Order: sequence, then structure tokens, then C-alpha cells
Amino acid sequence: MRASADDKQMALAVIPSDQDGFDQDDQPKPKKPKIKVKKPDPIDLPILVEIAFTFSGIMLVLVALTVAGVSFVSGAAPLDIFFRTLVATIAMGGILWLFSWQFSTGVLQGALLALQEEDAKKEAEREEQIRAEMEEMQPEPLVKEG
Repeated sequence: MRASADDKQMALAVIPSDQDGFDQDDQPKPKKPKIKVKKPDPIDLPILVEIAFTFSGIMLVLVALTVAGVSFVSGAAPLDIFFRTLVATIAMGGILWLFSWQFSTGVLQGALLALQEEDAKKEAEREEQIRAEMEEMQPEPLVKEG
């Protein structure tokens, strides 16, 4: 006895498949909750610090290109050009890093000091306002002297 094409399709229709999102118990598969990753807010540095960082980066690239160019023009071997550029980049990078670090530390400490002074001033004003409100709330004596 041969199975007809209709019998085969009927048999396949009875077999549950995982393609429709249900397992054999006809229970929906639990979906994993989507985790939203919050991107950190960009940090805005003072303009002078940005200028110092930009200046350092530009100077470092210019020194490296100058050393490589002068070495190439003077006829140095490629390995010599590489090492000269490497030493110049490390030396100048260290000096510029120190400059940028000192400069940005000074600027940021100055900004922090200004914010602390502003907070202290606001705190003093707030305390004065609370004292004034407390004095207004003092009850008047029931018996007047005099």
C-alpha cells in the first residue's frame, strides 16, 4: 500500500513544529527582556582644556612628520627613520602629556574651587533665609511686659 501525497501532508500537519513559536506543549516560549544600554552623557570640558589637548595632538603629529621627512630627505635607512620617529614621538608625547596634564589639572581645580565657593554662598543664603523664617515663626508672648 502506497501513501498518497495527501496522506503525507496530513501527517506533517499533525506534527507540531517549533517554527510557529510554540513548543510541543503549545506553550509560548518566554521572550528574553530587552536590555537597554544607556549611553553616558558626553563630558564637556572647558574650552581651554580642549584647546590644550588639540594643540598637543597637532604638535605631536607635526613633530613626527617633520622628523620622518627630514630623515627621509637626508637619506636615512627606513629602519633608522622608524626609530628616529619613534623616539621623537615618545619624547615629545611625554612632554606634551605633562603640559596637558598640568594645564588641565589647574583649570579644572579652578573651576571646582569656583563651584565650591558658589555652593558655600548659596548655603549661607539658605541658612539666613531659614533663620529669618524661624524668627517670624516665634510666638508672641502672652503677657506683655511694661
